[in-house]
Amino acid sequence: MPPKVGQGTARQESKPGATSPGNSTSSAGSATNSKFKQVSENVQKMASVPSYMRPKNNSAEQKSDGPRFKYKDVRSSAAVLAKKNAEAAAGEAARQHRDFLKAEEKKAAEEEAARLAALNAMINKSREQAAKYTNERLRTFREADMKEVDPEVLAVFKTDQIQALSVEGIASLSSAQMNKLSFVQIKAMSKEQMSELTDEQLSVLPPDFKMQVKDTLADYLKTEASKYTIERLKSLTKDEIKTISGGVLAAFSVEQIE
Repeated sequence: MPPKVGQGTARQESKPGATSPGNSTSSAGSATNSKFKQVSENVQKMASVPSYMRPKNNSAEQKSDGPRFKYKDVRSSAAVLAKKNAEAAAGEAARQHRDFLKAEEKKAAEEEAARLAALNAMINKSREQAAKYTNERLRTFREADMKEVDPEVLAVFKTDQIQALSVEGIASLSSAQMNKLSFVQIKAMSKEQMSELTDEQLSVLPPDFKMQVKDTLADYLKTEASKYTIERLKSLTKDEIKTISGGVLAAFSVEQIE
């Protein structure tokens, strides 16, 4: 309804704090610019940070970079762990091998010590028994006496005991007893004693040593055989002939034998 005459158009009074339409638009634009600037700064900051350090989100970048990094990390850790396990296993195998060698060495040493102890005990026992055979007793040895001597006991006879042994005792040595005599013991025999040794007794000796004994006796046997002249041989009784050693008899000439 048109205003009445006399009534003018009422002027609108602005209230304190009220914003005009033009001012409202300007304020809104400033706020938008400020938010845009902040977002832009945030984007730049995020771009400078490696993808795997960025906050988790559902972006394509996170989905592509994240899993690849994690797979590499796990694979590297597995390789390091496998290497450490292999080194530990090799070290344990080496330790077990060293322990095994030490145990075998200790076992061998103990066995050798036990063997030597048993051998020494046997030798000492044999020496005690050998000491019972005095030189006086050995000079009167007969075949029966020689059979009672243990080969192991004979092996520890001293050289003076061997030299004291009667020629009948020497002639009565068995193969087992001869086999236990050392080179030193045999060399300690007198030529008269050696001449009592038969080829059967000497057969247990090494060939070289057997030849040495025969070479040593060769001249002696010839000399001893020459002492039995044909006249003397004709006068010998059977008992006297039995006293001639086999070696001397072997050195007899054909004339002497006849």
